[in-house]
Amino acid sequence: MSRIKKYLYVSVSLIIVVILGIVAIQHVYSPGKTGAKLTVLCGGSFKYPVEKLVEAFEKETGIDVEISFGGCEDHLPHVKMHNVGDIYIAHTPYMKYTEDAQALSRWVQVGYVRPVLVVKKGNPLYLKGIQDLTRPGLKVA
Repeated sequence: MSRIKKYLYVSVSLIIVVILGIVAIQHVYSPGKTGAKLTVLCGGSFKYPVEKLVEAFEKETGIDVEISFGGCEDHLPHVKMHNVGDIYIAHTPYMKYTEDAQALSRWVQVGYVRPVLVVKKGNPLYLKGIQDLTRPGLKVA
C-alpha cells in the first residue's frame, strides 16, 4: 500500500472512530438496543476504509449500520433537510455548507483529500508532476 493510500486510510479511519466514539459515549445507540441502527452518508472516495470500520463496529456493538455511498453533493440536500443520516462523511467545502445550514451538531477534521498522480510500477515514463501529463503523445487513462 502506498504512503498516500496509508495516509488516506488512517485519516478516514480516525474520523470514523472519533464520530462513532462520540455516538457511543452519548448513548444515542446503546449495544443490544432492539432495532438500533446507524445511517452513514459517505462520500465515495472513502468507501474502502469506511466499509472496514463499519464491519468492525457492527461486530463489536451489534448495531446495524446502513451506508449510503455517493457524492457529497448528492447527500448534502438530505443532510440539510435533517431527513436522512446520523453521520455525514464529507470533505471541504461540504462540511462548511452543512454547518451554514445548521444541519449538524459538531464536526471533526482529522484529514483531507488531495489529488495524486498514480503511475505504473517503476514510473517508466518518468512522470513527476501534473505538468508532465501534457507531453505530446502521452495517453492519460
